Amino acid sequence: MSVGHQIARKINAIFFWYFAYEIAEQHHIAIRDLLLVDTIACAWGIQSIDHSTLQASSTGEEFYFHQYPLSVKEIIPSPVGHWSRSPQATSEPQSDISLPGIRLFCRTRTKCARLNALQAELVSCFGSVLKGL
Repeated sequence: MSVGHQIARKINAIFFWYFAYEIAEQHHIAIRDLLLVDTIACAWGIQSIDHSTLQASSTGEEFYFHQYPLSVKEIIPSPVGHWSRSPQATSEPQSDISLPGIRLFCRTRTKCARLNALQAELVSCFGSVLKGL
């Protein structure tokens, strides 16, 4: 299972064409070094890592994933949630959940956009012309 959000390419373009030059200049970094986090994806699941062990240790137990809410500032928490044997949401993760041959996972993945050398040069030229107006 996963939940994700990706910024539209149009928004990426607006950021780099209209704001990157000024941001890079303010922070004394090269435009080429700017990164825009454009994708955040949270995933959780159950994975079989050893089928022979899995067959022998099948207990019929149920596991539940409880996702934490966003912070007041709408920031995704890390970790995004926890596994539990209880269907009722708990505030603390259960550290004793383990089964031979099974891996319970929960992870957050981010992707970043950046300009290549040619794009950075174009944005730099464009920004310096606009600054001179």
